[in-house]
Amino acid sequence: ARAGLPLEDLEFVQFHPTGIFPAGCLMTEGCRGEGGILKNCNGEPFMARYAPNAKDLASRDVVSRSMTIEIREGRGCGPDKDHVHLDLSHLPPETLRERLPGISETAMIFAGVDVTKEPIPVLPTVHYNMGGIPTNWKAQVIKTDAAGKDVVVPGLLA
Repeated sequence: ARAGLPLEDLEFVQFHPTGIFPAGCLMTEGCRGEGGILKNCNGEPFMARYAPNAKDLASRDVVSRSMTIEIREGRGCGPDKDHVHLDLSHLPPETLRERLPGISETAMIFAGVDVTKEPIPVLPTVHYNMGGIPTNWKAQVIKTDAAGKDVVVPGLLA
């Protein structure tokens, strides 16, 4: 804006559903792909309520919104009911080791949990800010001239 370029779509934010609470480090969506289950404070796998067919494999936006609804409606976990749980404890340890390397260590470091015995506290976490300055397909920044035509800003790529 200070450089005279328009800013657009700054409200567009993509959330990753499984950021470790409270640190925000991302747990790969592969956790759910391998059979991890999101649960609320009642231990209920809640995704079937929001995505009856895809359940925990629904898209990021659906999963993030579903988690947020669970929390806002009082079914969050923890003393402040401000997150949900990602349960991997039913998966064989060899699956965790082979298919999700590093997940166990990351959960231990950032949440203090042993994923073979207890769930990981998770919360939707900002993944991408998707707005910004307008560009063409070549990543050249464009602005509108006095005649209303798009013109390339020389030497500026985004």
